[in-house]
Amino acid sequence: YRPLQELSYMINYAVWGLNPPGFHLTNLVLHLLAAFLLFLVIVELSGNRIAALAASSIYLVHPLNIEAVAYIAGRADCLMGVFFLAAFYLYMKENNIILSSLFFILALLSKEIAIMLPAILILYDVTFRGKIKIKNYLPFVTILIIYGVLRATLLNFHYPVAAIPEGVGFYERLLTAFRALQEYFRLIILPLDLHMERVLVFSKSFFEKDVLLSSTILAAVVIVMFFLRRRNKLAFFGLGWFFITLFPLSNIPFALNATLAEHWLYLPLMGIAMFYSSLCPASVGTITGRKNAHYVIFLILSICAVIYFSTATINQNTKWRDSETLYKYTMKYAGDSPRL
Repeated sequence: YRPLQELSYMINYAVWGLNPPGFHLTNLVLHLLAAFLLFLVIVELSGNRIAALAASSIYLVHPLNIEAVAYIAGRADCLMGVFFLAAFYLYMKENNIILSSLFFILALLSKEIAIMLPAILILYDVTFRGKIKIKNYLPFVTILIIYGVLRATLLNFHYPVAAIPEGVGFYERLLTAFRALQEYFRLIILPLDLHMERVLVFSKSFFEKDVLLSSTILAAVVIVMFFLRRRNKLAFFGLGWFFITLFPLSNIPFALNATLAEHWLYLPLMGIAMFYSSLCPASVGTITGRKNAHYVIFLILSICAVIYFSTATINQNTKWRDSETLYKYTMKYAGDSPRL
């Protein structure tokens, strides 16, 4: 149930008719707005405009966002991202609970993953304010309860999803989620083989090579988060944002129609951008001595990342030129998929 997405299509149709560039322009504007709001959020969290500009620029041009931006039907991610960030920024910057709650409603009406905003607010308060303010969460929890009840009753629309193979239960989904996480980390750093039809065969044993490797990586990240809890709050918060917003899409709480998808990273990738901004020394102290060299390295790395990801995005966008080109390209990776 995503009425704001449908409303945006109606507005596009009223203005542009069936002219595709008009629909694409709307997606692009929403993505630019999301990146700008991410910049504002990181500035508020770090107090460092350079770090915020570098991180939000990398997020803006990262090719993993192509599915959400180039794909007109992927607008729900961009739309939700804008409202989600706006709600979080208002809570963080102005402590404006009422206005933040209104944007939370808009985010929920754009895409369901917005349900994780209250968890992000709690994470923020614990990380940066050192305490939980229960009264601040009541409007968000109330909205969430009402939304949940409506989705379970009046708005309970059943859409067909891919069947889960026989014998696949929670344990198999959990093991496969570990492997999906490893793949996500790889795609964030090296987005070399992007396509829409990603499939992972469900794992059956914890002792499978890929599961062991993925579990080790996850354990290492958790240990790093533990040590970052007080040493670098922004890094801890960014990783926490990533895991919290990815969790509902992990197949762990419930089975989904895919094992992983690139556009599912639209919101979690913002957390990675926050983590990256924390690597800039000016975000944690004064630029002096060795920190000056660290700062220069951060700038050079950021410029290289923007150039690399921009080039990859431009190249990947050519695969979305038309339906025939897209399907032919996707079939190279998933030619046996029944959905193709």
